[in-house]
Amino acid sequence: MLNSSDEEFNYSSPGSMTLSPPTSLYLTNSRDQDEEAVASDLDIDKPASVSSRSSNQPLSRARSRSTSATRRGSSKLRPRRNSRHRDELTTMAKVFKDLLIMEETIRQQLQQQKFLRRKYTLFCSLLCGLIAFCIYQLYFSSTDQLPTGFWLITYQFLSIITTITLVLFYLSGEYHRTIVLPKKFLITTNKGLRQLNLRAVRVKAPWGDVLSDISRFVLRLLYNTIKFVYKGTSESQWCQELYLRSQERIGATEIKLVLNSRSFSPAVRESWELYRNEFWAREGARRRSSIRGPVGTTRKARVKTLAPS
Repeated sequence: MLNSSDEEFNYSSPGSMTLSPPTSLYLTNSRDQDEEAVASDLDIDKPASVSSRSSNQPLSRARSRSTSATRRGSSKLRPRRNSRHRDELTTMAKVFKDLLIMEETIRQQLQQQKFLRRKYTLFCSLLCGLIAFCIYQLYFSSTDQLPTGFWLITYQFLSIITTITLVLFYLSGEYHRTIVLPKKFLITTNKGLRQLNLRAVRVKAPWGDVLSDISRFVLRLLYNTIKFVYKGTSESQWCQELYLRSQERIGATEIKLVLNSRSFSPAVRESWELYRNEFWAREGARRRSSIRGPVGTTRKARVKTLAPS
């Protein structure tokens, strides 16, 4: 009983209780409060510093990204600009090539129209001359030289036939097609080229070029006659040189295409002129080399045959 009462007394009486548990609890509570205060202070300060750092970091990252992007963009823009410039050059070259083809076709058509007009003009002039000769012999010659008998009938028949031929030639529309339209070929061509901002212009050849064209034509006739009469001489050296000298001039000889100054810049027009001149210069050199090629091969073959074995 004493033990139990003592135990109950020891635990229940406040005198028997020591001061160590409350002080230790107080100390622990104060330490906990101090630590919580310090922690709260640290927790308050830390987010501010972290937030400031985190706010500065995206700016620095954005700046670094922007600088790297500008560098990459500048490095990528250069080849793109070069590729665009190359694409523009290739497209311009294609357009100039098409213009050369168009110019050559118009030149060939002009030559055909000129040949057609000259041929039928000669035909009409011959018929008119024959009619004039028959009328003169029938009505305007002297009395001593008037045709009689067969010649009278012949002149009358020829005059009637040629007159009917000329009338039918005019009424059938051949005169308009073969003589009138070739004269207006450039006018009708320019009406169609106006939609493409182009214009076909005649090239006035100087007298030197005209004389050279006439001499080339005479040499060509001479070469054809020599080749027809003497068949074995076509392989000779002087005959090949004659054929080479008799070739026609190429390039912008009769007409040329001109770009419209309102639609095209002076740089484009100048580049078109340079492109055309360079093309025809190279084409002329290529044709001369192709003509001289067989001559060189025949010379080498003859040298080999004449060389002693």
